[in-house]
Amino acid sequence: MKISFIAPGEITIPPAGWGALETVVWNQSQSLRDIGYDIQIVNEAEPQKAYEQIAKFNPDIVHLHYGKHYEILPHINTRKIVTNHNGNFINNIKFHENIIREFMYDCQFFNLTTWECDLLKNIGFPPKDIMILANGVDYNSFQKTTEPKNKNKSICLGKIDQRKRQAFIQNLGADVVFVGQNQDQEFNPLEENFIGSWTREQVYENLTEYSNLVLLSEAELQPLVCLEALSAGLGLVLSEACTQNLDTSLDFISVIPSSRSLDREYVKSKIIENRNYCNSIDRQNILDYAATFDWANIARRYDLYI
Repeated sequence: MKISFIAPGEITIPPAGWGALETVVWNQSQSLRDIGYDIQIVNEAEPQKAYEQIAKFNPDIVHLHYGKHYEILPHINTRKIVTNHNGNFINNIKFHENIIREFMYDCQFFNLTTWECDLLKNIGFPPKDIMILANGVDYNSFQKTTEPKNKNKSICLGKIDQRKRQAFIQNLGADVVFVGQNQDQEFNPLEENFIGSWTREQVYENLTEYSNLVLLSEAELQPLVCLEALSAGLGLVLSEACTQNLDTSLDFISVIPSSRSLDREYVKSKIIENRNYCNSIDRQNILDYAATFDWANIARRYDLYI
């Protein structure tokens, strides 16, 4: 079977550095090729050129990794699938709802979140055309240690901005270090707990040296960094917005209720409690769970859906 993946054409695939959507497209395409699918990646900035490449390939399925290029969907006369990777969706749902109605009226949806499924059902899409398909992780790329060098430290990894609330976490006194590009004026980059930015290779190598990851974002789709942390053997301390597709009944995943998100002492205690717990257990428990998100397993789920 032939599948065309459509990406925005803004960053190379695979990306040379950061690029979450492009990383997902690359890893998903490779995992599907491994089980026998013929995958075309159309990563073209101009919609007309993207359409021409798809027409030449003549696929059985066109899968838009949405971002851009939704306007070509009505001109494609084959089975169409959409996955939303656009973080703006959260901030401007009405705008995207109009795009869905106008351009995606005959598509199926492989969603990252349950609330997207609810939105599509409310618009009028039949349940048979709406699925949850989690993003995966490049599980085997991450170094894995049985005991981290920085066992008394937690880590926040990713772009530092107001939405992710690193400035709030920075002054809790919870022994959290911060890695990522700083785009928040309230965050103090001169503090010792700010390490700076890591390359992708440094993430693969260094993440395992911490006990747990903290992500208290106010809004997310499915944060890839959670799967990355699990794949390096770390536990998770998360806001409710960051829990999509995760089993929050697991003891190494702690969720901060929205009603307690501004309670400094409570948040501090949960970070330390989770860290101590993660240091007390065999990391293999975390890694076994992380392996369920390996792209090979996600490809098998994709195969079942189509």
